[in-house]
Amino acid sequence: MTTTTLVKKALSVPPSRCACCNRDFAFYRKRHHCHECGADVCKACTTSAHNCPLKVCLTCLVEPTDSQRGREASKRSQRSTSSASSVISSSRDYGYVLDYNWIYPWPKPPMLDNDTERIKIVAALGVLDAPRTDFFESICHLAITTMETAIAVVSVLDKDREWIVDSIGLTPREVPRDASFCAHTARSTEPLVVLDTHYDDRFRENPLVTGSLRVRFYAGWPIVAPSGCIIGAVSVMSDRPRTYCDVAKLQLPARLATALFFKPPGRAPDTVYHISHEFELD
Repeated sequence: MTTTTLVKKALSVPPSRCACCNRDFAFYRKRHHCHECGADVCKACTTSAHNCPLKVCLTCLVEPTDSQRGREASKRSQRSTSSASSVISSSRDYGYVLDYNWIYPWPKPPMLDNDTERIKIVAALGVLDAPRTDFFESICHLAITTMETAIAVVSVLDKDREWIVDSIGLTPREVPRDASFCAHTARSTEPLVVLDTHYDDRFRENPLVTGSLRVRFYAGWPIVAPSGCIIGAVSVMSDRPRTYCDVAKLQLPARLATALFFKPPGRAPDTVYHISHEFELD
């Protein structure tokens, strides 16, 4: 995190309040120290980074990579001229009631059907806490190329976290489920598109939006297990809002990810090209 970012963060929140949720410290809400940026945060807004016992705040957990910053900066100087075959606009009809009855300023992620079964399927995949692989990285490359974003993620939704199987433009391997966009995508077999998070009640106060990542645009295509359970998503993000999204372009990366997760034993293609042909995906 840059010195400028640290100064802005220190000045923007009074020392008597949590730097993430902006609530006052009290006897029942103790002050904790983020070992990454030095901010004072409450216990609810701290978590352990992957394979590290030190506590960091939710904002630092989703700090963008330098390469992501560079790609997004170059995108700002260009305007996309491609036409959209399917135009998706944000809607306030989310299909579920937003529940704010908890400690954070953003609403709870929705409850998911068959969550116990779904979590068992995710555990059986063998990808949790596993190293990154070239297969899923290739899918991320395909997603950022077709969707023209700097961040792409293949992730699965565990009990308390979104585990990032692989990504481009994002450093952490996990995001708390409480702050996960994927937790909303996993509610439906239909893709989720948020053209501008600042106008979406579900995400406007989310640390992925208010923190250093500054997510303004999100699109996620659910990954569906053969049983019908949604285990995760292939998603893309940008710090620039959009007026339209051809979300159909995410279908192929999602199908490729699904094929890899549930491929028959002994079938392990080595490139996206071989994946699509091995599993007859067009």
